[in-house]
Amino acid sequence: SEGMVIKGRDMGGGDPARFGKTTYIVINATDGKYKAAAPKMNGLLGRFGTWNLPGDASLHFKMTFLDENRQPLTLEKLALTFFDLDSDVGHKLNEQISFENDFAEYFTTLQTEVQIEETTHDGGKFTKFSASTYGTGGDNPKNPMAMTQLQKNRAVSFIFENVSEILGWSKTGKGVGGLRVFEFVSKNSLACARDADSIPELPLEDLSFRPPL
Repeated sequence: SEGMVIKGRDMGGGDPARFGKTTYIVINATDGKYKAAAPKMNGLLGRFGTWNLPGDASLHFKMTFLDENRQPLTLEKLALTFFDLDSDVGHKLNEQISFENDFAEYFTTLQTEVQIEETTHDGGKFTKFSASTYGTGGDNPKNPMAMTQLQKNRAVSFIFENVSEILGWSKTGKGVGGLRVFEFVSKNSLACARDADSIPELPLEDLSFRPPL
């Protein structure tokens, strides 16, 4: 099946023994129907993992996790944030995200633009998070830990516990043409990000390790 692997560094997530170790997030399309609108845009885009969909399309995805030896990994606690849930100018290509797993909690802002509702699919019940407002690539966040209020209002952070696999859906609305990009990081950005409206972006800190050349 279609897929990608993102290499990261574990921040512990409730397990101090994992702190600083290499962790791989493996993302696969599960139903054989996924077709990216722009395949070269899938993967890492700046500081974000991304995938994209054309209009009137869906992706059933599976996330699994591997340790530094590429062995299956169960994470005591995992944070995921999806950003920039917005729509096209005609409000037909609304970005949507939902999970089959039970997440422990989720975070939005008090002024959130994300619509939250219970829905069903293939007999299962899910909480769906959908875009409600128009947006373009020009208003996307560049730093998951420094966002404007508008960018925070279009994001959702999730916390999963004791998780080895995450199953979910991403969808676009019933419009045709164009593409919608889904951006994410494995951080609780809504709880931790600083306010980019009032605090200028700081330079990245020096790495505490030397990356391979």
